[in-house]
Amino acid sequence: MRSRNPRVALATVVAEGLLGRLAFGMVSFGLPLYAIALGLSVAEVGILISLRTVFVLPLKPAAGWLSDRIGVRAVYMLGAFCRVAAAAILLAAGGFLGLLLVRLLQGASAAGRDVASLGVIAREAQARVGTVYSWYSSAKHVGGVAGAALAGLIIAAAGYQTLFLTVLALSVLPTAAAWLGLREVSDEEVARKSAPEDLEGSAEAREDVPVKGGTLSLLRELGGPASVGMLVAASAYMVHGLFPILATEYAGLSEVQAGAIYSLSAAVFLVSGPVFGMLVDRKGRLIGIAWRSAANIGSSVLYLISPTFLGFAAARSVDDSGKAAFRPAWASAVAEIAARDPRRSGRRLGALDTSQTAGEALGPALAGLLWQTGGVFALFGARIVIAAVAEIAALRVFGELRGRRLAGMKLVTACLIPPVLGLAAAGALWLEDLASREEIEIATGELVLGGALVLLGAAAGALAGGAVLAAELRTLERSCTERVRNLAHDLRGPVTVIRGEVELVLSREDTPPEERRRSAEAVVEEVERIEGLLQPPNRPSEER
Repeated sequence: MRSRNPRVALATVVAEGLLGRLAFGMVSFGLPLYAIALGLSVAEVGILISLRTVFVLPLKPAAGWLSDRIGVRAVYMLGAFCRVAAAAILLAAGGFLGLLLVRLLQGASAAGRDVASLGVIAREAQARVGTVYSWYSSAKHVGGVAGAALAGLIIAAAGYQTLFLTVLALSVLPTAAAWLGLREVSDEEVARKSAPEDLEGSAEAREDVPVKGGTLSLLRELGGPASVGMLVAASAYMVHGLFPILATEYAGLSEVQAGAIYSLSAAVFLVSGPVFGMLVDRKGRLIGIAWRSAANIGSSVLYLISPTFLGFAAARSVDDSGKAAFRPAWASAVAEIAARDPRRSGRRLGALDTSQTAGEALGPALAGLLWQTGGVFALFGARIVIAAVAEIAALRVFGELRGRRLAGMKLVTACLIPPVLGLAAAGALWLEDLASREEIEIATGELVLGGALVLLGAAAGALAGGAVLAAELRTLERSCTERVRNLAHDLRGPVTVIRGEVELVLSREDTPPEERRRSAEAVVEEVERIEGLLQPPNRPSEER
């Protein structure tokens, strides 16, 4: 199935992401306060907040499987209807069980819409997946921030019922837009309109698409990408929920300053998201994937060495720029992986999207545990290590140049010099600090900073190696293309001669034996010429 109008479908997904996240931002802000007003305990409120993610994790793979059975639009609409139902029940919920049902429906809605929206973008955007998904994620980010701000104003002015009525209205509007904008037509109808004579061939091509293995085979294939998604998301979200506490307790900032940093980070995400989406589509997804973990490492170092307003603002901005870079790159990679098996593309999208959601859930829990046991140095030290592991795994799994080998000196230059420079920088910092002390001692912060510099150097080396490999691959591709063009030009003459001789013999039944022999010899001569053209060039060692 395809959308009737791909541009309208993509615009609908972006608009629905903005309005849907606007409504969700209102609920996320207002529901905990409403629960407290109903008399629920803080523990019950915490359970309600975490249950949405608990529901999303098993429902995303189910949504992917369902999209392969009934279509992307149907799953999208089921998610939208669940959101409307959750908003309606919220108006009448008067206790824990009612709010629990609301969170269950919100989890089902998020699972269906996340998988289906990614499916629509992967199907319709094609070569512009990064750009479209960057606008979609930027719209969601802005909607979430704006929703929380509007919720506070509405609660203060008119109360919770007005807030929930607004949420219901915002839930119905994008549902109606998705119903109209995501209408589909069959692939046969699309082929009939574009090229009626190719309809039979396209149908046969679809029948010949192999279905690879079973569930175990699918899990083995998706294991690497899913691990990268989970590691990157876990590293990114380790600071996501704890940032207000870090800003106020660790850095000593006021609530106003923390709010200003949130506003700045939203602006950074809004600007950098489309920029990185365009870069991913034009330059390759490697830049977005690499920058995500590099931003995690860099922001962790900034959080540690500069616990001030400017330091935290810079760290948060770097962190959000990494998030803005990774999302379009991740969407582009996931779309390519899903396209390998069109019949099971939904299951692939669901499984990979679930891995990222799992990382988003594990990151804050791990961060809280590390902070309680080892303080902020343990928190950011572990975050740096996870980000470095994710960086190496991402370059290995998603590298567009796997299997290419560099010459020895190029490999040393690309991959070994940057880590050495990072180690030298760390050693210089230590020596300078030790020279200024009367007693020699190394603080935990210095160890974390030195390790971060070394890991940054290693990541830079891997990225530099990828850049060199990319240049070599582009040169190789140009050379291969030129050789194919030259070969096609050289083959045109012999093939024309062979065809003429064969047609000459077949056109006359009374061709004399001498004429047939001459034509056969001419054909053999041209075939030998073709064999010579197709013969691979000898290597220098063989020529000796």
